[in-house]
Amino acid sequence: GQISCILKVFSFLFLPSSKLYQQMKPAFMQRIDSHFTEFVNGLIAKSVQLESSPPAFQAVCSEKDGGFKSKESRAPPEHGKVFVARKSVLDELFEVKDIRTIHHVFIAFFIMIILCTLIVDSIDEGRLVVKFDLLVYVFGKSSVVASTWLYMFLSTLTVPYGLFLLWAQGYHGSSHKTIRSAFFGGLFMIFQIFGLGVGPAYIAVAYNLPPASAFIVILEQVRLLMKGYSFIRENTSRILSFTPQKTNTVQVPKVSQYLCSIMLRFADRMFYKDWWNSKSYARYFRTSNVVVHDWLYYYAYRDVLWLFGKKFKAVAMLSVFTLSAIVHEYVLAVCFGYFYPVLFFFYMGFGTLFNFILSDRRKGPIWTMILWLTLGLGITMIHYLYSLEWNAHKHCPLKNPTFLDYVKPRSWTCHLKV
Repeated sequence: GQISCILKVFSFLFLPSSKLYQQMKPAFMQRIDSHFTEFVNGLIAKSVQLESSPPAFQAVCSEKDGGFKSKESRAPPEHGKVFVARKSVLDELFEVKDIRTIHHVFIAFFIMIILCTLIVDSIDEGRLVVKFDLLVYVFGKSSVVASTWLYMFLSTLTVPYGLFLLWAQGYHGSSHKTIRSAFFGGLFMIFQIFGLGVGPAYIAVAYNLPPASAFIVILEQVRLLMKGYSFIRENTSRILSFTPQKTNTVQVPKVSQYLCSIMLRFADRMFYKDWWNSKSYARYFRTSNVVVHDWLYYYAYRDVLWLFGKKFKAVAMLSVFTLSAIVHEYVLAVCFGYFYPVLFFFYMGFGTLFNFILSDRRKGPIWTMILWLTLGLGITMIHYLYSLEWNAHKHCPLKNPTFLDYVKPRSWTCHLKV
């Protein structure tokens, strides 16, 4: 549709005569074919050159970035994650001339689509049709969003760190270490559940935040919950292993270090890897969101193995999928205002199934195409079903809804009332 739109504008502006267009068409297409072939051949030649001399390429990256191998280096799982100052994958790829050119081509293409839409609207309507009603609606109630985010950020900055500092400074001198740990641990869990958990969700529902604004609040809520929990988990072991005989002071992280640990000045930009090259769903889950995967691995998967033993790896993996699916569905339910567990079904059903079928044993390029095909079909179905349910709630409202009405899909019966 966009290509036909561009051709329509092009023919309207530059080719008013169909006879002139027929005369110019062969030469025009021949020149396009020649330039495209030249570009592809040059790209293939440079790719072959890079593959045939990987040491030189790695040496250049090592000198420029301070160690190319460190970008993929990873400590053994039992030693925890090691953070290294590094760029993101796309930032590195954009340093390659041909990849940067493709990026510029896409930008030019989108600009052409925007210009095409503006020109066609001016031709058909006689005026420029520029509407921002949808953006204004989905990002509405910005003052509520800003105040809620400020509350979540400041509370996460002060409460977990303050509770941890009070617990750590008097832990080794206390005669009731277990009671002290249980008391401060209970306070931390109360803050996580009610202060940072129930509070923002209640604000999103009570103020009826529009979708994008609700997503800002709830996604930040989930991020800060994960950050607070990981901070306590990582630093508690340091206090427990502290021996007063070696040093007189307890090594507690500084406020500035804790502040950096909650996406203000975080130097490790490896939030994702080259997930688009995945040949298995297992690798796709590991590389599409490295931060969430590592959190689930260290604080969910390994904890289940510690409780039940290494023989229950399948149970540990299933628990990780269940936790992730519940959190995803919670975010969508609060932000959209209805419970329609399509994503939970796809995640727990097809996601778990494909994780075992498309495993790391798959090596051929055909598996990358299968992954893209199934991923595209799944995302399309999810978008379609949630959009259908959204429109059903909009066009078929209920005057006195019961709890069952919030759980039962409205789209199943809405067509009978329209």
